[in-house]
Amino acid sequence: MGFINDENLKKEADLYGDAGSEPQVVWANGVLASLAVGQLLNAISDWNNKGIDTLYLEYDGNRHTVVESQLSIALRNHRCMHYPLTEVGDVAL
Repeated sequence: MGFINDENLKKEADLYGDAGSEPQVVWANGVLASLAVGQLLNAISDWNNKGIDTLYLEYDGNRHTVVESQLSIALRNHRCMHYPLTEVGDVAL
C-alpha cells in the first residue's frame, strides 16, 4: 500500500523522543498487539463471518480510537496489477 517508505520512516524517526525521556507506551503497545492478533485470527479463520474488512487500521492513542485507514478506504476497489487475485492463493472474492 506504500505507507512504509523511506520518507515516512524518516518523519517517524524525527519525532522520536517528543514524548519525553520516559514515555509510557506499555498500554498502547498492548492495544496494538491485541489488534494485530485480532486481524490475524480473522484473516486465517474468518471468526466474524464477514471476511477481512480492512488490513490497515489507524490507532489514535490520544483519542482511544481505532478506525479504518483513509488510505485503505481509497484503495478498497483498487486491484494490484502486479499480483492479480487469481495468483495470490486462496482468496474469497
